Amino acid sequence: MNRIVAKRILASVGLLDAARQAYRFVLASKPGATNTAAKIAKQIGGDLNSARLMKRIAKLEAYFRENPSRSKILHTEVAKAIFARSPKLYSGEELPDHLKRYTYPPVLSIALNSHCNASCFFCRDLDFKGTLIDFDQITKLDSAVRNARVIDLTGWGEPFFYPKFEEVVERICRLNDSPHLIMVTSNGSFLSERWGKLLAGRINGLIVSMNAGSADVYAKQMRYKNKQFTFDSTVASVREFTKNITAADRSRMILHMVANTENYKDMTALVRVASDLGVPTVNIGHFICVDEKQMHLSLLNVREDYNQELSNAKVVAERLNIQLNGRRFFVDEKEVKGAETCMAPFEQFFVEIPGTTAPCCFMGSERMGNVYEDGFEAVWFSNKMNKLRASRYLPACQVCTHYTPFDDPIAHLSAHLTTKLPKPKAQMPAIGY
Repeated sequence: MNRIVAKRILASVGLLDAARQAYRFVLASKPGATNTAAKIAKQIGGDLNSARLMKRIAKLEAYFRENPSRSKILHTEVAKAIFARSPKLYSGEELPDHLKRYTYPPVLSIALNSHCNASCFFCRDLDFKGTLIDFDQITKLDSAVRNARVIDLTGWGEPFFYPKFEEVVERICRLNDSPHLIMVTSNGSFLSERWGKLLAGRINGLIVSMNAGSADVYAKQMRYKNKQFTFDSTVASVREFTKNITAADRSRMILHMVANTENYKDMTALVRVASDLGVPTVNIGHFICVDEKQMHLSLLNVREDYNQELSNAKVVAERLNIQLNGRRFFVDEKEVKGAETCMAPFEQFFVEIPGTTAPCCFMGSERMGNVYEDGFEAVWFSNKMNKLRASRYLPACQVCTHYTPFDDPIAHLSAHLTTKLPKPKAQMPAIGY
């Protein structure tokens, strides 16, 4: 049953976040932990200070420490139960201390900078100039950091390009001693022995956006400004990094491709690269278009050929014992209404460099407030967020790219196109991938 649900998640969503969801669902669905979370959720309707409830909370917290990758979904189930009892209770009114952690997002994403040494076409223009977060701003997120299960240091830039990356990681880990806390998405070019030693034993997930499995395609996809960064140099950097992390850390690494008409034939090559590097998983996301002028790069133009290339890659992946995740065309996916399925308003929060926020990176230009100006709690527990928890009422939620069948063109279009929202300022990724 768990495998069936996981497959449905991948089938109905399919992007990078989908692979995370499916992976975590399988891990989270262990009978002991699931039963404990279910009992806690049921008991939320009763005495919140009962000894039995507190004992179950302690048991679940102990389980999370031993199984950190399994915490997100079960955390969210408890959060939903608290909100269902009362939005005011969820916002902290008369909520006992032993339940407060469950009302904070289990996944907190903090954008550190929008500088990047690459200029991938689906992310930015060649002449784009990035910005950095003021390190002091991060201190305003301390309460959210303390309560998170995962801290995602992934923004619209290369995280390892941030000059105080090490200080950020050390600060986070001082505030929150949860094991395997840090998640990062990187282009891989700056990975090194130094970063391996810093993150060893702390990795919840590390996604390397390779986008190709060969030198020529890699150069065209990544469009590095400094030509010293090449396919071979990135592979060498990833290899050096993996030598300095634990086996458990390596098991949580992923090579990722934003598949488009100019790189999808490299899927098999990317699988072989993963095998050579000892990275167990390859994710094939798909290019989501934010500008109609880029529609020629959409996989909609090569449906049959893409399916065949994905099949070929899966054969090689199975032989090399690599987990390959990717959506297919022509599989009669059923529409899944995000309003009925999406848990983003409970489980994650993206904080951009200026402090603007969103619970999802598929929301177009919709933002929920500014945590650096108003404080984290004022935004996360706001009426606007609680309204979204009760009903996914926003325009982007009604035509959610994330939950649309793969054959539907909407699955390949950003909310900026599907809802006619203005194009984003240079803070959140213009493309969900």
